[in-house]
Amino acid sequence: GRADRASAVLAQYRVDVTDTALRRAAQPWYDQAFGEVALAGGRFADAIAAFRSGDTLADGPVTDCTICLAGQLGRAFDAAGMRDSAIAMYESYTKTHYYWRFQLLHDPLLLAATHRRLGELYENTGDREKAIEHYKAFVNLWNNADPALQSKVAEARQRIAKLGGR
Repeated sequence: GRADRASAVLAQYRVDVTDTALRRAAQPWYDQAFGEVALAGGRFADAIAAFRSGDTLADGPVTDCTICLAGQLGRAFDAAGMRDSAIAMYESYTKTHYYWRFQLLHDPLLLAATHRRLGELYENTGDREKAIEHYKAFVNLWNNADPALQSKVAEARQRIAKLGGR
């Protein structure tokens, strides 16, 4: 919640780390951090560019993560109000195969929220079937969630019923 502080930390990194080989090797991770800061600061075009830059090296992808960029771009496009692009990236995130997708920073944190958001986006576009599909996926993931989260599950069930799903 402190994009200004995060920007200061990134600026201090640029001052403190002067070894060009180290900076070049760490550039993708810097770009990804910059993308998160830009996103938090409402600078969506900068975030999108930084996420893309942080996913690519001169000789190819930074890592083997086939879903990371889609998740980042989905959030950035969504925040920017670019609904169709957000849907495309979120769909890519949910459908792309990735062996490590269940590790800490991926599905445990993002999958349920991505399905819920896709449900909302499809509901807003009038695509009832896709909205129901994603709301159901969200409910399946959070069906046994902590009591504090059950209101979100109940809300998704209400939306499914409203849209004509079971």
